Amino acid sequence: MGVGVLEVQHDEDAAGQGGAPPAFAQKLKHLKVFEGVAVTFTCRVHGDPKPKIYWFKDGKQISKRSEHYRISREADGTCSLHTAAALLDDDGNYTIMAANPQAPGDLIVQEGRLCRMDCKVSGLPTPDLIWQLNGQTIRPDSAHKMLVRENGVHSLVVEPVSSRDAGIYTCIASNRAGQNSFNLELIVAAKEMHKAPCFVEKLQNTDNSGYLCMIIQPAMKEDAGWYTVSAKNEAGIVSTTARLDVHTPWQQPNQPKPRKVRPSASRYAALTERGLDVKAAFFPDSSPLPPGALVESDDL
Repeated sequence: MGVGVLEVQHDEDAAGQGGAPPAFAQKLKHLKVFEGVAVTFTCRVHGDPKPKIYWFKDGKQISKRSEHYRISREADGTCSLHTAAALLDDDGNYTIMAANPQAPGDLIVQEGRLCRMDCKVSGLPTPDLIWQLNGQTIRPDSAHKMLVRENGVHSLVVEPVSSRDAGIYTCIASNRAGQNSFNLELIVAAKEMHKAPCFVEKLQNTDNSGYLCMIIQPAMKEDAGWYTVSAKNEAGIVSTTARLDVHTPWQQPNQPKPRKVRPSASRYAALTERGLDVKAAFFPDSSPLPPGALVESDDL
């Protein structure tokens, strides 16, 4: 029995070489059908270079030569798995993998991304293979998938990668003739921390004598009301609200045009709209002078 060359891929390597890592523009959807009806799984994938596509049922690769399944791929990256009549045996979990082969070595993967580890084994009888993380056997779940291709390549796919996935991975192949294994280390780079925005200083109620973050010039009475400012980023959103009151400035009422009077020895003379009223100076409640009283106009 022998263990073949290790192939390792994760989705940031291709991008670092000037290309684009495989990515799904449209993912597979869960289906529930009756026996005998046609079924088609469809998704769309893109990447540079053009990634290889593999379909799996319950972890085992579906052969392109299968008579029951028809595999197709369009120029726009649309990939399909079709069967003309669903059977009870078709019940299960279906997986599509888009991959580009990469050079072997330890991995540094950003948290939240995808990591794939491949191992090709050969031997008689066919070896059994298990994956371990830090000496503990890995069980398949929603974030850890174990796939086997037709050519004997076993893949461990971790998506999304979390800090708990960091450590030493061991692939162990064994049969009656013996056992062989290899190790590699997965380093998980912490995801860039995102912090929700917060206000260092919140809005304060103000009037039209100043401004905080928005200038209203000139402030009008119809500008009065509640104002809200919001700050948003990937981590969240925060808002603060303040009220603006606009007061009408005080204006001196219109005064009648002053009238000139002929100089008088009395300092108690009172000026009315009709002219000089000496009597009103001494008797405020009395009536003003009758028409014809002596008044000096501007023309004099």
